[in-house]
Amino acid sequence: MPETLFAGSREKVISVEEFLPVVTEAAAGLLALRDEVSRGENREWNRRFISRMLRDVQHLRTVLMDYEAQENREFSYFTEIAAGIRGFATLIYVLKHLKERYLRSPIRERNPTEDVFLVETQRTLVFCGRTLRSLFEALVEECGILGVGVPEAEPTEQANGSAPPAIRCHLPHNIGEEAIGGEGEMIAQVAAHFLRVADDYAALRPKHLATLGELRDFVLGKLDEEEARRIESSMHAIQSKYDTYIQQTRTEQADADLKRLRSIISLTLHLFEITTHAIHFYERHENDIRSASAMEKLAKIVDKTGVLDRAVNYAFRTAGTFIAAGREIATRLIPAYTSIRDITIPIPPDVRLHIRPAALIAAVVAHHGTPVRMRMGGHEVDAESVTEVIYLAGSNQDAREVSFLGDHRPLDDLRLLFEVGLQDDGHEKILARLPYLRRT
Repeated sequence: MPETLFAGSREKVISVEEFLPVVTEAAAGLLALRDEVSRGENREWNRRFISRMLRDVQHLRTVLMDYEAQENREFSYFTEIAAGIRGFATLIYVLKHLKERYLRSPIRERNPTEDVFLVETQRTLVFCGRTLRSLFEALVEECGILGVGVPEAEPTEQANGSAPPAIRCHLPHNIGEEAIGGEGEMIAQVAAHFLRVADDYAALRPKHLATLGELRDFVLGKLDEEEARRIESSMHAIQSKYDTYIQQTRTEQADADLKRLRSIISLTLHLFEITTHAIHFYERHENDIRSASAMEKLAKIVDKTGVLDRAVNYAFRTAGTFIAAGREIATRLIPAYTSIRDITIPIPPDVRLHIRPAALIAAVVAHHGTPVRMRMGGHEVDAESVTEVIYLAGSNQDAREVSFLGDHRPLDDLRLLFEVGLQDDGHEKILARLPYLRRT
């Protein structure tokens, strides 16, 4: 008979009384900060303190999640308070980092709205700080109701003296990239990708939204958490590529536009992070999954209109000011770091630009990352868009040549693609020359 590794249930239901010493120990570090939190009304907490708070609240939330406290009637509200503390502490940390980065930014002297930006940033810090203090008060009060032990408060010096500032580390975001063709090509790619995100942003950015109804409709209809994370991730990928291939190079040292663009990318990314965190908090407490009682209690502490106002009118809309400045720089960088050419290529007699050839054309352009325009019959489209390429070709079925305008690197590959890769028997030949098309 094989040995039985596990027998019976691997879960055990414990009582609230048994859980109390566990949660008391888990919450001790966070609760010890309560006096320093209450003193935050007239002075800002430094990032070291906020980093300490984030560490302690994350430890508490891990224990609460491990014991599935969110599913328990007595502890569901306690769990939501802890989530709120983590959320607003994160917002404060990012806001303080954003403010510090801006004050050191090379674009300050060119920002005509600096005073407005700094005033609105400070206003957002005050709002988040006030909310965080209210959440801490609610946490301590709930501890008294539940019987969770509250330790002595730490002295101010001790509360501020531990835990280094949180730094998020990650590997380069370079999955799918082939050998790099040099700094110039990467600069052009970063600039082109920035312009694409700028276009996505322009399609979303609303006018100033004054009422809760307007803010709610915009967030739930256009800028929900998923969409906010998508646009934040896009800007994060741009920053990662810049830092991997351009930062601290001789080219960066010689071109002031590059450092300005890097600063704009960073500031915009932080504003998108604030947008995402605030919308996450709002959506978390606007669904039917949470305890209705917990949601009602939390609604009395956190001003939802204020959360959405800071997410949309401050963070998301303010990003537009930096994106506009970045668009000007990126538009200058692309021609400066590319060799623009205009080529006309004959279409082989037995080739029609249907879905597969269109996908290969778009894949070549996407791989190089710089803008390429495709022209047929007096019309032109973005050659990276499969649907636009198919539409252009379908509208010009009798055309026997196609023109491309862009950097010589994607154009060289497009010429090769048309010479050997668009016929059915040329597939392996083109993959041997352009191996990145294997993913297409």
